[in-house]
Amino acid sequence: MNKEFLERLYWACADESNVKADGTKLAEFYERIEEAENVSECFSKKVYALNLTVDEKDLLETIGGEFALVYEKQGFINGFRLGMKLARELGEEVAGA
Repeated sequence: MNKEFLERLYWACADESNVKADGTKLAEFYERIEEAENVSECFSKKVYALNLTVDEKDLLETIGGEFALVYEKQGFINGFRLGMKLARELGEEVAGA
């Protein structure tokens, strides 16, 4: 499966500011789970409790956000691939039955 296509599909689904010319907002379907919100808040609190400069704290926040985003994209791509593979296998089972 084309990784570049899956990356574009990911951004279409995950970018909260994604509004198409036809008025559709795919990001409306994006939901942040409570666990992700809690971990993000905990990370921020821990970073800002450190004895660092504001710039260092901001840098850590930025890196943490980028880190999470990359893993989210990886999970989306892998999950989509697996889902499509399972759908194909189920289709083959139904066709062979």
